[in-house]
Amino acid sequence: MLRGDVFNGRSHPLAGSVVSGRGNWLAEAFYHGHRVWDLLRRIVSTARASGFHNRLRVIDVGCGIGYTVRWLAAHLPLEDLGLEIVGMDLNSTLIREATRLAAAEA
Repeated sequence: MLRGDVFNGRSHPLAGSVVSGRGNWLAEAFYHGHRVWDLLRRIVSTARASGFHNRLRVIDVGCGIGYTVRWLAAHLPLEDLGLEIVGMDLNSTLIREATRLAAAEA
Protein backbone atom coordinates (compact mmCIF):
# COMPACT_ATOMS: atom_id res chain seq x y z
CA MET A 1 0.00 0.00 0.00
CA LEU A 2 1.45 3.36 -0.99
CA ARG A 3 1.12 6.21 1.49
CA GLY A 4 3.36 9.06 0.46
CA ASP A 5 6.83 7.59 0.73
CA VAL A 6 5.73 4.38 2.46
CA PHE A 7 4.73 0.96 1.14
CA ASN A 8 3.78 -2.45 2.51
CA GLY A 9 5.38 -5.50 0.88
CA ARG A 10 3.49 -8.20 -0.97
CA SER A 11 4.21 -11.90 -1.41
CA HIS A 12 6.40 -13.54 -4.02
CA PRO A 13 7.36 -17.23 -4.09
CA LEU A 14 10.89 -16.56 -5.40
CA ALA A 15 11.84 -13.67 -3.15
CA GLY A 16 15.00 -14.40 -1.23
CA SER A 17 16.22 -17.28 -3.40
CA VAL A 18 19.94 -17.88 -3.35
CA VAL A 19 21.94 -17.38 -6.51
CA SER A 20 23.98 -20.43 -7.39
CA GLY A 21 26.60 -21.38 -9.95
CA ARG A 22 28.60 -18.52 -11.45
CA GLY A 23 26.73 -15.90 -9.44
CA ASN A 24 27.76 -17.28 -6.02
CA TRP A 25 29.52 -14.05 -5.13
CA LEU A 26 26.03 -12.49 -5.01
CA ALA A 27 24.57 -15.18 -2.77
CA GLU A 28 25.42 -13.44 0.51
CA ALA A 29 23.11 -10.54 -0.31
CA PHE A 30 20.21 -12.95 -0.65
CA TYR A 31 20.55 -14.08 2.98
CA HIS A 32 19.74 -10.61 4.30
CA GLY A 33 16.05 -11.45 4.77
CA HIS A 34 16.95 -14.50 6.84
CA ARG A 35 19.26 -12.44 9.05
CA VAL A 36 16.63 -9.74 9.58
CA TRP A 37 14.01 -12.35 10.46
CA ASP A 38 16.40 -14.04 12.90
CA LEU A 39 16.75 -10.77 14.79
CA LEU A 40 13.11 -9.73 14.40
CA ARG A 41 11.71 -13.05 15.66
CA ARG A 42 13.71 -12.63 18.88
CA ILE A 43 12.31 -9.14 19.37
CA VAL A 44 8.75 -10.34 18.67
CA SER A 45 9.21 -13.31 20.99
CA THR A 46 10.46 -11.06 23.79
CA ALA A 47 7.57 -8.63 23.30
CA ARG A 48 5.04 -11.49 23.38
CA ALA A 49 6.69 -13.13 26.42
CA SER A 50 6.50 -9.83 28.32
CA GLY A 51 2.74 -9.70 27.75
CA PHE A 52 2.46 -7.42 24.72
CA HIS A 53 -0.03 -9.12 22.41
CA ASN A 54 -1.18 -6.21 20.24
CA ARG A 55 -0.20 -5.92 16.59
CA LEU A 56 3.42 -4.87 16.10
CA ARG A 57 4.42 -2.47 13.34
CA VAL A 58 7.98 -2.82 12.09
CA ILE A 59 9.33 0.02 9.96
CA ASP A 60 12.27 -0.44 7.60
CA VAL A 61 13.63 3.10 7.47
CA GLY A 62 15.67 3.65 4.30
CA CYS A 63 14.15 0.59 2.62
CA GLY A 64 15.23 1.54 -0.90
CA ILE A 65 13.38 -0.77 -3.30
CA GLY A 66 11.97 -2.71 -0.37
CA TYR A 67 13.87 -5.98 -0.65
CA THR A 68 13.67 -6.76 3.07
CA VAL A 69 10.01 -5.79 3.42
CA ARG A 70 9.10 -7.83 0.35
CA TRP A 71 11.15 -10.82 1.55
CA LEU A 72 9.50 -10.78 4.97
CA ALA A 73 6.04 -10.46 3.39
CA ALA A 74 6.76 -13.42 1.11
CA HIS A 75 8.21 -15.72 3.78
CA LEU A 76 6.31 -15.02 7.00
CA PRO A 77 2.70 -15.46 8.08
CA LEU A 78 2.50 -11.80 9.10
CA GLU A 79 -1.18 -11.94 10.11
CA ASP A 80 -0.61 -14.98 12.33
CA LEU A 81 2.40 -13.30 13.93
CA GLY A 82 0.48 -10.07 14.48
CA LEU A 83 3.03 -8.10 12.46
CA GLU A 84 2.78 -5.24 10.01
CA ILE A 85 5.97 -4.59 8.03
CA VAL A 86 6.30 -1.15 6.43
CA GLY A 87 9.08 0.25 4.26
CA MET A 88 9.93 3.96 4.27
CA ASP A 89 12.47 5.92 2.24
CA LEU A 90 13.11 9.61 1.53
CA ASN A 91 13.60 8.84 -2.16
CA SER A 92 10.11 8.69 -3.68
CA THR A 93 11.53 7.13 -6.88
CA LEU A 94 12.73 4.13 -4.87
CA ILE A 95 9.35 3.87 -3.14
CA ARG A 96 7.57 3.90 -6.50
CA GLU A 97 9.85 1.09 -7.68
CA ALA A 98 9.30 -0.84 -4.44
CA THR A 99 5.54 -0.47 -4.89
CA ARG A 100 5.80 -1.61 -8.52
CA LEU A 101 7.86 -4.64 -7.55
CA ALA A 102 5.48 -5.55 -4.72
CA ALA A 103 2.51 -5.38 -7.11
CA ALA A 104 4.33 -7.48 -9.72
CA GLU A 105 5.20 -10.09 -7.09
CA ALA A 106 1.69 -10.33 -5.64
